[in-house]
Amino acid sequence: MVDDGALLREYAQSGSEDAFAELVRRHLDLVYSTALRAVNGDEPLAKDVCQSVFIDLSRKASRLCNHSVLTGWLYTSACFASAKAVRSEQRRRAREQKADTMQEPAARSAEEPDWQKIQPVLDSLMLGLKDSDREALLLRYFEKRSLADVGNKLGLSENAARMRVERALERLREQLFRRGVTSTATALAIVLTQQTVASAPFGLAASVTASTLGAASAAGSLSILNLITMTNIKTILIGAVIVAGVSAPLIVQHQTNARLREQIEALRSQLSLSLHPQQTNVATDLANLEQLRSNSAELLRLRGEVTSLRHQVATFATNRKDSTEQMNALKRSGEEEAGKALLAKSPEIPLVPAHQWTNVGFTTPAAAFQTLNWAVANHDTNAFAGALVWDAQARARADALFAAAPESVRQRYGTVDGIIFDWWLNNATPIAANRVLSQMDEGPNEATLLEQHVYTDGRVRENTVQFQRDDNGGWRQVIPPELMPKLAVVLNDAGIAATTSK
Repeated sequence: MVDDGALLREYAQSGSEDAFAELVRRHLDLVYSTALRAVNGDEPLAKDVCQSVFIDLSRKASRLCNHSVLTGWLYTSACFASAKAVRSEQRRRAREQKADTMQEPAARSAEEPDWQKIQPVLDSLMLGLKDSDREALLLRYFEKRSLADVGNKLGLSENAARMRVERALERLREQLFRRGVTSTATALAIVLTQQTVASAPFGLAASVTASTLGAASAAGSLSILNLITMTNIKTILIGAVIVAGVSAPLIVQHQTNARLREQIEALRSQLSLSLHPQQTNVATDLANLEQLRSNSAELLRLRGEVTSLRHQVATFATNRKDSTEQMNALKRSGEEEAGKALLAKSPEIPLVPAHQWTNVGFTTPAAAFQTLNWAVANHDTNAFAGALVWDAQARARADALFAAAPESVRQRYGTVDGIIFDWWLNNATPIAANRVLSQMDEGPNEATLLEQHVYTDGRVRENTVQFQRDDNGGWRQVIPPELMPKLAVVLNDAGIAATTSK
């Protein structure tokens, strides 16, 4: 069987739709099941995540074609894309003020199956495993491959593959035990085999393939998640219906043309035999020739229809691009209006421009907040480090994400603090001005500031920022758990950049 890398290379070099369709067929169940768990069973959102992952794969085909096995990359990308989709969906619901319609999780039974305990934490624990362990488990239990096949994919003997799978399974079982889920390795293997991968809905493979190839040829690197943030659900559904309506006739015409070519070749063969001097049958020859001419005319007509449909697809892509630009303009206009509304809330509190920020120490939450912003603006790593403190849950999650990052990323940054410093000091959009609107004390050692800041590109944001008092009486800003999904994306991008630079 042709490996994943060869298929991806064929697509990257020649644009082979068949090669990409085979990749989708192989891995769609894994991506869909991972997304479905991450989005809490929201099937439409899981389908969107699938489209996003495979569109991303098509864009990065030339960079990833040296991977003989894409299972690990697709699994990780599905986790990150799902987290991003969930955050976007939550923000959309908050903006539409529909949080009260969200269903509360059903009360869990004291006798719930082990899978109900494993499902919420499985993917985060899988991401915490080493790359080699995670890939072994994915091939064995998520893709249901034999040990011989796993060994072939990983370049190991069957016995070595068995030992790697067993070790990885034991490490996963130990992680589950720390989360309060007890199980034997055998029982865990059975649960993973039966529960981790569900069949994708009928027709999703064709939809994902058509959407991905259409996006690759007509809209370049535009992804489905970017489209979700730029337009509403109705527009997406209309676009999907149009693309499906145009793509389906193209597929039907291609199949019809193939059948007609086979018939024409058969008739030519019959005509050649019938022209033998001893087997000449003039009436039969004339009938076959007339049929051949009829089929050729029909083939030309069908080709004309295919050309017309391709023109319609190109026109739709152009119209969609124009529509996207209009929606971007509307979005920018909406952000400007929202920013003006935020700044008008407390006109008596002035914005403090960046050039007026100073290092005023950490005696109060407001002072610590100004010192942190001064440190970022001036790239003062010592003041920056002294202004932050980790939430315990956030630190544990950050360490797990960093441990799962590629070796090149860990060597480059040294610790998770290193990538936090680089991300915050060197890559975040600069802030032009800010102001503190209010302070709420939650005890002698905890406080929350409500602050607004204006980016250099004109965007306005309002956030609540938590602070804690340390043993020396100084205040420090808390790095919260809500920041960890963004850290996961930063680590993933750093890993891809390191791979590309080799």
